[in-house]
Amino acid sequence: MNTASPVSLDDYENVEWIEDARSGMFSRYRVDFLSTGEPITEWFCTDCAAPAEDIEAGCDVCGLGRPDDEI
Repeated sequence: MNTASPVSLDDYENVEWIEDARSGMFSRYRVDFLSTGEPITEWFCTDCAAPAEDIEAGCDVCGLGRPDDEI
């Protein structure tokens, strides 16, 4: 588990919530647009606002959603 996240949800402007997953532990947001107009979306931990690369594995920063034996 990391002790600090290099990026958080607060680092983006004009984000738009899209959906929640894993009983609200993670939220997906539109954070920007590609030059083609396609949205760029990212998953974030709802506890610490760190980006989540694999929501099934849980948050690497705070441990939310990780199996008990991995925390």
